[in-house]
Amino acid sequence: MSESVRGFELGISMVRRKMAFSGRSWRKDLFTSAVTELKKALG
Repeated sequence: MSESVRGFELGISMVRRKMAFSGRSWRKDLFTSAVTELKKALG
């Protein structure tokens, strides 16, 4: 497993723990934050 993938997985789990998504748009919010974290991780 590459470092970036591992960092991405870690970022996802951190995002999941940090924020409680509610309402109908939680999937969109989760996806958006995941993409943001991935972009940050890849620099």
